[in-house]
Amino acid sequence: MLNRMSREACPRVEDTAFAASPLLASAVRENVRIVGGRLLIPLLPRWPVLIRGLRTFGPVISFCGNPWALLGTAGRYPEVWSTPCGRKARGGDLEFFFPPWSRAFATIEKESGSWIYAAEFVDSLRNVLHKIHLTAESDWEAFRWWVEINRAPSPVAETTPYIRVRSGVEVGLASCEDEILPVSETVFRAMLRQIVQEEFSVQVCLSNEGLAQRAEVSAKFLREKRDSLLLAAVNCGLQTRPGDLGEICFQRSRTSPGWALKAYEPGGRLVFSVMAPADCCVQRAEEMLAACCAKFAKGNPASRRRVLQAPFPGRHFGSKFLLEA
Repeated sequence: MLNRMSREACPRVEDTAFAASPLLASAVRENVRIVGGRLLIPLLPRWPVLIRGLRTFGPVISFCGNPWALLGTAGRYPEVWSTPCGRKARGGDLEFFFPPWSRAFATIEKESGSWIYAAEFVDSLRNVLHKIHLTAESDWEAFRWWVEINRAPSPVAETTPYIRVRSGVEVGLASCEDEILPVSETVFRAMLRQIVQEEFSVQVCLSNEGLAQRAEVSAKFLREKRDSLLLAAVNCGLQTRPGDLGEICFQRSRTSPGWALKAYEPGGRLVFSVMAPADCCVQRAEEMLAACCAKFAKGNPASRRRVLQAPFPGRHFGSKFLLEA
């Protein structure tokens, strides 16, 4: 589902179809390259400046992904505010942590005769942290100008790999006193079907090393395949491959109302969570879970969460995964 950005380069731009791209026709062609069938234009790694400029594009599709799941939302990019030191930023449902970020690119692809434009942000291991995909309603001139003023005139040196440390969130997870019940993939799928059937509005949270993204999902449908599923609303969606996950749990807080379905990778790191709002009936959720467990599987004894300190493996993710589930 998600692939690492390749280092394999292709022939000169002048010898390919990319030479006819309107973006290259209006921009200097220096320091561009073709990798994996896409043309990459390196950008200056000034993260707050780049991120703030995304709002000028108008309607876009923004993605946050990791090797186990992908969350996409459609709409205008939020206004983002950064800390004075430039290490962190926040805007709308996005939270940024810039130290792992290494390079940025404007990308061009051609599909079905049309040019596809995007902005892509990666870390020093070429893991794609964030991607913003232009739509038919986006302001292409604003994107062209953003590329022009932020284009790197010479190759940008890769930064020293970021050494990950445990975050305060993970320390809290390791010592949480919530009630946790592991459930099977079959029960997890059944719970999502029930969420759609009963028209629950849930909050989906997904993160990687440099970005956390949240989305309110008034789930309209669940598209299932044998090895993947897509929980989607009109303007957002969560895609995952449950079989690749290490463990899925139903979690209920002992200290506050609310419940969540949380997915962990095989090493114990939190991959994503599907959380109900505080006013959602916990009793009804537990009844749904009990019914699903009784129908498909037996619940396992409650267990404590483990936390993995290793970084996420790197993958590349594109704009079309929400349409492929």
